[in-house]
Formats: sequence, structure tokens, C-alpha cells
Amino acid sequence: MNKMKQKGAISLLVTSVLLLSALIVSFGMYRGVFHQIKVAQNEVKAKKVHWVLEGGVECGFSLVNEANSTTVNESVCEGAMSELESLDVVVGIPNKIIATNGNSTISKAFKLSGSSASGAMKSSSNVYFAGGYSAYPDPGVSAGGNKWECTILRYRDKLKVFGAVVNQTLVDSVPPYNGFPTGQSCLNSHYTSGAIGNHDLPPGLKSDFIKDSTFEPFEDLFGTPREQWLDVMYDSNFDRIGTSLPASKPDNKNDLPVAAFSASCGSDIEASITNGNDLIWVYGGCHLDDSALTAIDNAIAGHASDGVILLIHNGILSTSGSHEFKGMLYHFVSGSMNSSLEYIPDYTPSDSDWQSTGTVQYSNLVGVVDHTPSHLPDVSVTDVSYYQDGAFNPLGGYVMDFPDTYAVFRSSMSFTYNKDVIDGPLGKLRKTRWIEGSWNDL
Repeated sequence: MNKMKQKGAISLLVTSVLLLSALIVSFGMYRGVFHQIKVAQNEVKAKKVHWVLEGGVECGFSLVNEANSTTVNESVCEGAMSELESLDVVVGIPNKIIATNGNSTISKAFKLSGSSASGAMKSSSNVYFAGGYSAYPDPGVSAGGNKWECTILRYRDKLKVFGAVVNQTLVDSVPPYNGFPTGQSCLNSHYTSGAIGNHDLPPGLKSDFIKDSTFEPFEDLFGTPREQWLDVMYDSNFDRIGTSLPASKPDNKNDLPVAAFSASCGSDIEASITNGNDLIWVYGGCHLDDSALTAIDNAIAGHASDGVILLIHNGILSTSGSHEFKGMLYHFVSGSMNSSLEYIPDYTPSDSDWQSTGTVQYSNLVGVVDHTPSHLPDVSVTDVSYYQDGAFNPLGGYVMDFPDTYAVFRSSMSFTYNKDVIDGPLGKLRKTRWIEGSWNDL
């Protein structure tokens, strides 16, 4: 009897242990399931936040792209997306769009339409400042701590100066573009002040003067290789000025007429701007005197207040007078490479073309480069493609893209730079774009 009771107790105990073990295992399984459910819920929530932030960044990008500016109303996106806590368009090098929700942030960098390389003046032409050079810089790349890698001039080959060279540095009252922070300055390594030239390369120039032997101004500005200039010339946004130019893009450049100096280019440019054009391509040489520049200034004020890009192609370019031109001046010569990989231009300056600018302008140029005794024995009138007599100041910058010739500035230069005046016209040709590799999801 006792043995039977013992067997029953053992059976009951074993059954209880088995049931308890099964219960423990079941609880463990349920716990794992609950954990997995919680993990899945967290993942869903994280993914939801991620895509809200992605949407916020894309919304901010669409605002920037539409305005072609970093000055936008981010609250438009914040109001449309309730789970987007904040959206900020941060101006810098590079510009960034940052979307935030709690501890989650997505940041992407972008570049507005416009050129890539820094420089208030950019040149594949040789450059001669016959009266010194003073300029406010392009801030270039941020070095942190309110310091910038400022750039005054980016040039490919030769630079000669007679007189002082001064970087006016970054000044709050003369910002290089809208939204630029206050209290900024150039790095000491990128700040030239007091260098003196004697018809040569001034000793003491710092890194705000960059010699870039591979620089290609055309591709830098338009985002198109130099050899494809005909595509840019016949972009529908450009108004073309020139005698007998084809209305539609020809098959190749040989179908274009020979470029010629135009005595009416000033009035033609004025008329183009008055008709609402802010991208103007002049085919042939041009002289813009004080009255022509005044008329062009007035046309811009009345019909292209955001600024213009004026390109002069395959001809000399000459200016006289003191004017602040609201736009960029681009001087360009096309050409091709021969079998020896030498660049053969489609146009070279002639003495007769320079005489077409008028007796005074021609005499002044001769007095700078061909007078006796000669300070520039390697430079004559026919080596000059651009000549400026007076304080002409294109706010959007100069691009002198006429290799193996000289851009000559007779008077002392005092140059103010503001890239905002080319953002509008250039935005028609180049769109705001993401910077590859800038994705930063935290």
C-alpha cells in the first residue's frame, strides 16, 4: 500500500515538474514573441520617422530649387508634416538641409546652380593690372571659426601688376551673397595686403591668388565641356546677337558666319535686355563706352533687376567708363586642338579691330602696352583681347576665357563682388543639385 502511494506521489511530482517546465518554456516563448513584437513596432516607428525626415529634406530641396536660393520659408514643410519637428537650410560650404525629429536627424548637402571654383575673377587669359588691384573676395570654402579660404583671382597662366594688390577681406556691409553670416574674415593665409608689383608678378601674394594651370572656366560656369560651346550658345534661354547668325543650331561651328566687330553692340545689348533677356550671347567684337554702359545699366534696372550674364564671343572686348554692372562679364574664344594638342583659337585680335574702338581708346591701349620705353616687351596690341579703361565693375564677376592673350586693366581696379546677381540667369541653365556622398543619416 505504501509502495503504491509512493509511486503515485512520484508520478504526480514528475507530472508537476513537466507541466511547470512546459509553462516556463511557454512563458519564455511568449516573452520572445513579445520582444519581437516590440522590436518590430520600434522598427516601424523608426522607419516612419526616417521617411518623414527624408520627406522633409526633399520638401526643403524643392523650395531651394524653386527659389534658386538658400533663403526659403522652411515652415511650409514643417506645417505640412506634423511629425517633422524642424527643418533648416544651413548656408555654408557646402550648403545643407537638415531635418530633425527627436534624436533622429537626416542631413544632405546641396549646391545651388552656379560655378564650382572660387574666385571673384577667373581667367584662362593672361592678366595685367596696370594700376594696381583692390577687391572684395569670393569667400570660397569655410575653414571654421568664422574664417574662410578667400579667393580674389583664379588664373591659368600669367599675372602681372603695376601697383599695390589689396584684398579688402570680408565686410558685413558688403556681403558676397545673400544670407552670408556676419563677423567673418579671410584666413591669414588667404589674405594679401600691400603686395607691390612692378609690371610683374608681385612678391608676397598669398593663397587668395590661385594659379590653376588646368582651370576650365567654361565648364566651371556652364557645366558643359568647352568643346560643346555651340550647345550652350543655342540654348533656348540665350538671346544671340550677331550678323547673319542661324536661327537654329547649326550642325557644326563652320556653318556660322565669320565673327566681326560690331559698332552697334551696345545698343543691341540694351535692346535685348529691354526685351526681357538676362542671358545674352554676343558673337563678334564689341566696345562699350560710357554712354552704352549707362544705357545698359538703365535697361537692367528696368527689365532684368536680378542681374544678367553677358558673354562676348570671338572678338575683342573693350570698356570705358565708371559703372557698377549688375551681372557677370564673360569674354570667350572658341577653338580646337590640333594634332600636337595645341589650342588653335577661332579668332585672334588684330590691330584694325582695336582701332575700331575709337582713337582715344586705341591710343590709351597703345600707351599701356606699346609705349617707349616698354615695361611689357612681350605684350603688344595684338596680344590683347580685353582692355578696360575706367572703373567698370561687374558685380557678378569677370570670366576672361581667351587663352594666350592678355586682359589689360589700365586704371586702378576697385572691385566689389556679389554672386547673387548671376543666380537668376544661371539657374535657367544649371539646376540646384545634391552633392554626391553627402547623405548623413543619424
